[in-house]
Amino acid sequence: MRKTIVLATLLAISGLGAIATPGMTQSRQKPRPATPTAPAQQGVVLPSGRGSQASLEYRQVERAGRDLARAREDSYRISYLASQVSSSQANELLPIAQQIMERAESNFRGGQYFEASEQAKAAAAIYEAAENLYESELGYVIGKKGPSGPSRSYIEAPQRAQERIARTEAEIQYYRSNDNTVRQLLDRARSLVANAPTSTASASATSPIANNANFAYLAQNRAADRLLRAAMHLISAERGF
Repeated sequence: MRKTIVLATLLAISGLGAIATPGMTQSRQKPRPATPTAPAQQGVVLPSGRGSQASLEYRQVERAGRDLARAREDSYRISYLASQVSSSQANELLPIAQQIMERAESNFRGGQYFEASEQAKAAAAIYEAAENLYESELGYVIGKKGPSGPSRSYIEAPQRAQERIARTEAEIQYYRSNDNTVRQLLDRARSLVANAPTSTASASATSPIANNANFAYLAQNRAADRLLRAAMHLISAERGF
């Protein structure tokens, strides 16, 4: 009995009096104080609560922040490229990407993390499409380690673009998308595919293309494919999943 009293006293001093001990009744236990939460960052709504739902929301915050950071990096990189290479088609895409970025950042500040993530991905895809169009003017791929030939994604771009046009059209109809930017991107992609320079020679991942006209054909089709990816990200943001 004496040991029980001593143990209860120590627990009370250490703040653990809410833990049940032998010989103590439920009525004598004190409620544990609520754990304070970290203050929210200015302009960002942090998820509250505990359990799997809060964990999911924190993952969405992290993912959206990462996607926004990547799109911002792409914006800086492509803006510099635009000052070095002339392409009216590519230049027309930059304000579209910027508008989508503004929507993404607004949704992020408002706690709409899924929408922000999808819109940031759409902006990044548009910046990549602009890069492909600048590459079309240059005649080579702007690689991380310097100029290079087309990778498999360029070689397969003509087929992928055709497939993605059909898929985007189907998603617009099925989900009844009302986002005008989606239709704008679809129209631009169709135009790029239709007006791409005619390829006079086939290429493969191991066989380089014969001339700049063939590369421009691949680069414009890849740009179209990226615009269609952006459109599908916007459809996903609009429907919420």
